[in-house]
Amino acid sequence: LGVPLYYAAIFTFGGRLFENFASVRRILLNRRKERKSKE
Repeated sequence: LGVPLYYAAIFTFGGRLFENFASVRRILLNRRKERKSKE
């Protein structure tokens, strides 16, 4: 590959972290919408 292993580790870890953050944000947004519709 010619790319240091830690670069690949950072890339995969960063990607998962970003996916988790996006999914958590989506859940929070959905909860807010549910609260507004209930009121």
